Amino acid sequence: MHIRTLVGTILVSATLALMPLTVLAAPVLRSGESVSVGEAQKVESDFYAVGGAVTVSGTVDGDLYAAAGTVTVNGTVGGDAVIAGGSVRLDGPVKDDVRMIGGELVIAGTIEGDVLVMGGAVHVLSTAHVGGDILFVGGEMTMEGELKGSLSGQAEKIRVNGRVFGDVSVTAASALELGDQAHVEGIVEYTSRNEIARAPGSVVIGDVVKKPMVDARAPISSYVLPLLVFFFTTAAYLLLFRKILDRLMRHTVGSFGLHGLLGFGVMAAVPIVVGALLVSIIGLPVGMALLLAYFLLIAVALSCSGILAGALFARFVDGTAAVSLKWTIVGTLSLVLLGYVPYLGALVFAVATVVLIGGITTLVYARVRS
Repeated sequence: MHIRTLVGTILVSATLALMPLTVLAAPVLRSGESVSVGEAQKVESDFYAVGGAVTVSGTVDGDLYAAAGTVTVNGTVGGDAVIAGGSVRLDGPVKDDVRMIGGELVIAGTIEGDVLVMGGAVHVLSTAHVGGDILFVGGEMTMEGELKGSLSGQAEKIRVNGRVFGDVSVTAASALELGDQAHVEGIVEYTSRNEIARAPGSVVIGDVVKKPMVDARAPISSYVLPLLVFFFTTAAYLLLFRKILDRLMRHTVGSFGLHGLLGFGVMAAVPIVVGALLVSIIGLPVGMALLLAYFLLIAVALSCSGILAGALFARFVDGTAAVSLKWTIVGTLSLVLLGYVPYLGALVFAVATVVLIGGITTLVYARVRS
């Protein structure tokens, strides 16, 4: 079905839309169990990598897009670094912004732009230097490096033991701690159930302000209603389009990582293409139609995420990613329960949706070609 051709086409489109017009080198796409760029190697364009493990020890002149179980970046990235993985370590310098999603995220090098991270544990080591702001969402956040901008976000536990030239504005559900090496030039504004813990050597130039925790408890109907809507939508899809869904899930699960990378490319490229079309009278109707199709694709992928989870369970237990009512109920219920876990639930839904967007795109592309 020429999936790799389609992946390359969409990634090239996204790259051409995002990069300056003066940079016309084609992006490099690599996938496999282990993907690497050696110390002596240089990628003179954007680099896309997906696999079991991705290691970048050489130089990437453009942007880096990587999705893998383990991602390690020791080399230099000339543009942005967009990374998703179970374990991510960023040691090399990045000349622009960093966006990372994963289980364990470590930043140890120099980042000249902003940092956006979402993970179970986020650790900015003392060797790290960030030229912009850090925005984070995670289970635990440790900031020991040097930050030229501000630190914002929320986590269960937050520890600041480095220098922050801007403000610290965070929500720490259980604990916020300032270590002996903490030096904050701006204010510290925090929301937490407990008082801030300050070491004797910590320094805050501005004010320290605590905001009260808002009671997030909601009536039981606010939990039951989304559950029923999600189950009803999933059941309707299963009843009406079972054969199509069975084909889609087998196809998508068979190349999970590749479809995730493709879905990411679609999510990035389509809004930019739509924006370019909407500025002209001729392109306006095409842009509106494409925008409608884009939102419809996201809605369908999101509502089918429970079926995808069920197919993954079926493959793990039975050895085949078959679609059935039993596994759909298991998958949907699992996703709903995960949805109530802070940060992790949103991450799982996002991954499932992006992967399904890639799977749907390749199936539609194959149908059009045939």
